[in-house]
Amino acid sequence: MKHISILLALLFALAACNADSSDETSGMPLPDHESTASDLAPAEPLEPRMEDGIQVVEIEAGELGFAPISLSLEADVPARLVFTRTTEQTCATEVKIPAFGIGPVDLLLDEAVVVEFTPTESGQFAFVCGMDMQEGRLVVQS
Repeated sequence: MKHISILLALLFALAACNADSSDETSGMPLPDHESTASDLAPAEPLEPRMEDGIQVVEIEAGELGFAPISLSLEADVPARLVFTRTTEQTCATEVKIPAFGIGPVDLLLDEAVVVEFTPTESGQFAFVCGMDMQEGRLVVQS
């Protein structure tokens, strides 16, 4: 029963990608009470690997959204997010990180698209598809 509930929640989120969205992502930190499909993510955000002083994370934009959907970054350390869209069956053909003034950036099919920035403040921030339907989380710590 639990698996069916999770599957239905994911299917609902994917179906919502085809609907028009008039909401704007404000770029403000995410409130703790907001419930989305990304809440199904593991509790611990993925730690980046370090390359020449840059935090690097590879992110897939697939049929079920972004994977991983929760990333840990350190404030004031340059970050490189490498997005690869692996399917046509997703609304994640663009990515935005509103809190840091990024996007929309086109995500080309089967091509690595690099987004570089330096997170300057601590908190939880969304990265979203162009329609604000698929969502991931940046957990930035000082």
